[in-house]
Amino acid sequence: MPKFLSCLFILFSIVYTQEIRVIEVLDANLFKTSDSTLISMVNLEVPSLNDSDSSRIEIAKSAVKLAKLNLLKQKLRFEETYKNNCLEETAKKGHLFRVYPLSDKSINELYLEKGYAVYIPCDTLYMDMYRIAGTQSMNARRGIWKPYKEKRKPDWFNRFRFSVIIINEYFDDDEYNTPPLFGLNYRWSDLIGIVQNESFNFNLSAETGTLIYFFLPYINIGSEVRYRYFYGRIHYDVLLPFFLFFENDNLDTIDYWGFDLGFMIPLNGKGIEVEFNSKRREGFYFNYVTVSFAVY
Repeated sequence: MPKFLSCLFILFSIVYTQEIRVIEVLDANLFKTSDSTLISMVNLEVPSLNDSDSSRIEIAKSAVKLAKLNLLKQKLRFEETYKNNCLEETAKKGHLFRVYPLSDKSINELYLEKGYAVYIPCDTLYMDMYRIAGTQSMNARRGIWKPYKEKRKPDWFNRFRFSVIIINEYFDDDEYNTPPLFGLNYRWSDLIGIVQNESFNFNLSAETGTLIYFFLPYINIGSEVRYRYFYGRIHYDVLLPFFLFFENDNLDTIDYWGFDLGFMIPLNGKGIEVEFNSKRREGFYFNYVTVSFAVY
């Protein structure tokens, strides 16, 4: 190699290759060095902590953890790109390596191997290495390439419930106490939204289920006012047709008005609900307390 070219190569290496120390991981692909320089890895499209998509944010969080483990307090080497089309104003772009005694580990390649980045060719250095790492990650469906399954947010207010009913009954001003009863029901608190915001809701709600050891099927419909996890309901109930053993053995229904006042305690997709319930019909009324175990 001519002496001029040798000097040029040495000068090029000094300018574009340097040992650095990362003192802060600002984002999945944005790092601050000890001399307050911002750097990022070239040839990579990496999700950001500021993305609007929740799945990309989770990948960015994993990348940040990996970066903190491999960059902070470690000996690093940074090869700044010389390609004008790879440069940006906010940070220096380049190839980042963690320095080991026998060989250096490419952090660019590590991101691609983990599926934390997509390979976008720009700088021609290490192209084969990056392409192989990106292809292997894609074939293994890691990180970005993993099929996205949207996490279902629990629907706190449309739920299946197993209810234990502690009853104090009143018929024509005569009080009767009964042992606890239980039944199953499903309540649609958000059947039709009327007024809805972050904490206060006013909706049309409905419920169907069974009373008294899974007998006496019923339905009700009415309005519900809710503030956070406290709620009140006014509803019209109908016990579905069943035999009332009158003289003519007729098939009949019973209807009445109901009022519920309660609160919810959500617990990781399940919960406990405590309610005071009051039923009203001409000639009698009864009050009781319900403790329900709900699945959202």
